[in-house]
Amino acid sequence: ILASIFSQSRGGWVAIPFLMIIFAWHFSKKVSRAKIISGTALVLGLIVLVYQVPDTGLKHRVNVTYENFQNYIAGNQSATVGTSVSSRLEMWKASWNMFIENPVLGVGWGNYQENVKEQAEQGKRNVLTGGLDPANFHHPHNQFLSVMASGGLIALVAILLLFYIPSRIFYNACKSSDRSDEARQLALAGLVLMIGFAVFNLTESFLERSRTISFFIFYLAVFMAGIREKKLESS
Repeated sequence: ILASIFSQSRGGWVAIPFLMIIFAWHFSKKVSRAKIISGTALVLGLIVLVYQVPDTGLKHRVNVTYENFQNYIAGNQSATVGTSVSSRLEMWKASWNMFIENPVLGVGWGNYQENVKEQAEQGKRNVLTGGLDPANFHHPHNQFLSVMASGGLIALVAILLLFYIPSRIFYNACKSSDRSDEARQLALAGLVLMIGFAVFNLTESFLERSRTISFFIFYLAVFMAGIREKKLESS
C-alpha cells in the first residue's frame, strides 16, 4: 500500500479512504472514539501537508489529472492526446459498448483489441483524443470493465465473488472473539489485500498481469492459511 502511494500512482490514492475506514473499524474495538478521530485527523493533516509541499509532486499530479479531465470533457483534443486520463476514458467507453452489445457472454476473451479497432473505424471512439492505438492496449485498464467486455455478466459475477468471498471470511475473522490477536491481525491484512486490489483494479487490470496475479494469489493463500491455523490452535 505504501509503495503504491509513494510511487505517485493515482490509482493507489483512491484506496486511501477505504483503507482508513477499515483500520478505523478494526481498531474501534480497542481504541476510544476520540483517539480514532484524532488519528484520522492526523492522517488527513499529513495528506494536506504532503499536498502543499512542492517536492512531493502530489499537488502537480492532482492538478494534471484535473486539467486532463476538464480538457477531455471540453473536447480539447490538442491537450488530451495520449494522456492516461483520456486514454482510460476512451477505453472504458469502448468496453462499455462491448458489454452493452454482448451483455451475457461478452465479445470473448482475446477479442478486446479487435473490437476497439472496429469501434475506432466506425467513429465510435476518438483515437486521437485517447491516444487509443489498439496495438498498445490489450485491456481497458479497468479489471471490472475488462471482464464485462470479454465475458459479460457471467464473468462480472465471477470476479465479484472472487473479491467478496475472501473479504467476507477475513471480515468475520477480524471481528471474531474466538481468534487470537495475531490471527485477527492476519485477517486484517487479508482484508486490506482484498479491498486494496478491488480498488486498484478500478484503474488497472491487475488480474491480467502475471506478476500481480502471483502476488495476489500468494498472499491470499498465506493469510487464509494463517487465520485457519490460528483457529485450530485456539480450539
